[in-house]
Amino acid sequence: HYLHFSRTEEGTLTDISATGNVHVHLQYEHPLGRLTSVKRIVNKEAVETLARYHYDDNGQLSDVYNRNGDSI
Repeated sequence: HYLHFSRTEEGTLTDISATGNVHVHLQYEHPLGRLTSVKRIVNKEAVETLARYHYDDNGQLSDVYNRNGDSI
């Protein structure tokens, strides 16, 4: 088993891959760099949003939603 981490030139984590064709992509809000979603990737296409992150006007994490849209 292995994990492969991909990062931007600035060091921001963008993708995680593992054996068994497991691949997730981390999407960020620009230019602030806050994580907004984690998506499952199959054949280079986003097929499912696993988590979504929302922030308040002060930039603090306010809500996290799972793949079913439930607040967690």
